[in-house]
Amino acid sequence: MIAIRVGFLAIVLGSSDGEKSAAEWNALGIERLEAKQYDEAIQLLQRATQADPAHVTIRENLGVAYHNRGVARLEARWVGEAIADFERALKLRDDVTTRRHLARGWMELRDFGRAEAVLIEARAKAPDEPTVHRDLGFLYYAKDDLPRAIECLRRRLELGDEAVVTNLLARCERENAVSSEYVDRSSNDFTLKFLGKPEDFAVADQVLALLQDARAKVGSELGAFPRDKTTVLLYSREDFQKATATHGWVGGLYDGKIRLPIDDFDREREEIARTASHEYAHRVIADLAPLCPLWFNEGVAEFFEGRDPHLAVRALTEKGAKPTAFAAMPAEWVSESDVDRVRLWYAQSRSFVAFFHARYGVGALRAVISDLGRGQTLDQAFVRATSLDVAQLDELWRSEILHR
Repeated sequence: MIAIRVGFLAIVLGSSDGEKSAAEWNALGIERLEAKQYDEAIQLLQRATQADPAHVTIRENLGVAYHNRGVARLEARWVGEAIADFERALKLRDDVTTRRHLARGWMELRDFGRAEAVLIEARAKAPDEPTVHRDLGFLYYAKDDLPRAIECLRRRLELGDEAVVTNLLARCERENAVSSEYVDRSSNDFTLKFLGKPEDFAVADQVLALLQDARAKVGSELGAFPRDKTTVLLYSREDFQKATATHGWVGGLYDGKIRLPIDDFDREREEIARTASHEYAHRVIADLAPLCPLWFNEGVAEFFEGRDPHLAVRALTEKGAKPTAFAAMPAEWVSESDVDRVRLWYAQSRSFVAFFHARYGVGALRAVISDLGRGQTLDQAFVRATSLDVAQLDELWRSEILHR
């Protein structure tokens, strides 16, 4: 949010609405703005502007009100309304922060061209603003323009250290070293990037077919078919490790792009099909509920692989493994080097989602993901869908699946 300016030395109160001065309307608008009552604040500040159209501070306060309402709308995923607010705000006060939020809105809509134009203009107005270079770096990475992403991220680090930028720059440089000679193969829904050896084109076509199958399966269950193309990179296992720097147990990755390691397609076809479905499910959830807790996200992705949902977790618990309480699941698994522990987390998450789907239906699963996308917690989403929270559903899953 942006700070508010008062800009008046004295405010005379007590007059009737028709006689209020610009200063009084401004003061009332600020009260509503500080209370985060943005609609009312905007109405009052508009009255103040009408009373004194030339007053710079009042115009700036109205711009702040539009900006702050835009931020609230963006967080609630009312993206179109947020974009309109940011554009109104910029007509009243030219501000780099508002431009960055406007670009984020266009990014949410996957309109990279408009987002890029906004950020380039912001960079021209504030060439030494570190966050603009960072945002451009992230945008170019999302567009798969690695050379320009690297250029922007390096410029950001020239202006000061930032861990997330350092990490993304390292990823871009690893990825660029591996994939700079890749070629493209496209369908209506996917852009596939791979080394252009003659034998790889036939594999690429078969992978595209598997991806289309995954899109149909996941989309029909979750009721979501992304409009923009999904970028998919095919690697050898060795190049996959070089590009992603992940543990050996990672069989695929979605980080804005789907990354699939393939050494022998004919031998690995079934596993590749499962991995394609898994990673594509992550891609859809990233659109629907970007802040979905990892274990539930992984459980949904595992569910779409089509394996026996309960076999693995039952086998592991029979050997003495103790499933972690879902409420206590770690927020990230990538740093976990204990393969057995990760295997258990995947197995129990897959089992839980399958249990949830069978007991409450696909409508409940969609409702939970939708509520997560609107900013609800997993507890809140589960209670709305089932009247039970995470801990209660965990207990029910254990009694019905593990202790049957």
